[in-house]
Amino acid sequence: MNFGADVTSKLPSWVPVYPNGVTKGGFSATSSGDNGDAGTFTFTTTDSPDQIKSFYEGKAKDANMQTESTTAGGFGTVFTMTDSATRHTVTVTIIGNQVTVGYATK
Repeated sequence: MNFGADVTSKLPSWVPVYPNGVTKGGFSATSSGDNGDAGTFTFTTTDSPDQIKSFYEGKAKDANMQTESTTAGGFGTVFTMTDSATRHTVTVTIIGNQVTVGYATK
């Protein structure tokens, strides 16, 4: 298990890291067997929520992942990328300029 601001350096290759973000912290965990990887990290950016969402939509398309987006009126956006073949899920929560990315293999 890893904690701290440098958690993005230890992410699985299928988890996209926003290029214009400043990581504020997070954790990651890897387990053996069928339990998979899981973790989360938070970053801030001066980019708009639309720019952030567009980046993750592009990464999902590049990886052939299905996407679902929910906007909570005035609160923010939750964007989920899934790949049923690999059991990978990435959830991006955008609230203003603060973003939390969670990932898991289930």
